[in-house]
Amino acid sequence: MDNQSGLNIGAGYRNALILAKLHYENFPVISLLVPKDLRKHLAIIYWFARTADDFADEGNQTEDERFRNLSYFEIRLNDLINENCLSDLEAALSNTIKTKNLSKIEEQQKITLKKNEEEKKSLKNAEIAMDQAKSAIENGEFNEARDFYKKAIDIFKEFGWFDQVSVLYNEINNLEKYETEYLKRKTYKFRKEQQTEEYLQKRTEALLQEKKQNEALKFASMQGLPPAIKNVLEKVNMLKEKAEKEEKASKFERAFNRYKYIQELYNSLPSDKIDLTKEISEMNKKIVELEEKIK
Repeated sequence: MDNQSGLNIGAGYRNALILAKLHYENFPVISLLVPKDLRKHLAIIYWFARTADDFADEGNQTEDERFRNLSYFEIRLNDLINENCLSDLEAALSNTIKTKNLSKIEEQQKITLKKNEEEKKSLKNAEIAMDQAKSAIENGEFNEARDFYKKAIDIFKEFGWFDQVSVLYNEINNLEKYETEYLKRKTYKFRKEQQTEEYLQKRTEALLQEKKQNEALKFASMQGLPPAIKNVLEKVNMLKEKAEKEEKASKFERAFNRYKYIQELYNSLPSDKIDLTKEISEMNKKIVELEEKIK
């Protein structure tokens, strides 16, 4: 008898043996391999394990019902370890845990579980450090990459993972090569950008020079023109400057109207006095482009 709760430990063992033999076909065979004085302890542990297993996957219970039953069963286990039992079966299991020092095994399992969690955390930190090292290499930060690799190495040494340590030491030795390759790529990229910039600068200067030459030719050709035509061309230049500014400011409709007006002015000038074929063609293209933007 259990003096504290009034429960019958012996009855608990007997019930566990009966349940095991009746409901679990493997137990009778297994129990024959166990010394007789230990069979009751095996039976009560078997009862506990199979009951938990039944809660987990037997019957037609919902997932929530299974979770609630297993949670309650876990609470009962913690209580009976502290000899707070509600049935003969629990009293028997509590007695087995106490007399066979199974609580120490549970404590050891908790310690092992905690150690495993700490190991996972440390290995995750090592993985993060290696990722940081790779990012540092990509950014040309080779001293930082070396520090990250060393951090990962220290973690792997704690676990005796010396193959991984060897791999990371090789990576550290390769950092000088990576740095040389990085600098070559950076130098090549800089030279390409410099060449592109120089080309664009020369091209811009050439376009400006071409524009100046065209303006000079226009000015020379205008010297023999009648004053009325000169006035129209001067007005056109003024309108073009305003239209270009409006176009840059995305005021497409206003720019469109100015270009249309310029087109009218060009067409009003006598073709036998001045050849504006090129200018009229350019103006027509500009008007078509702006029509698409306005739509």
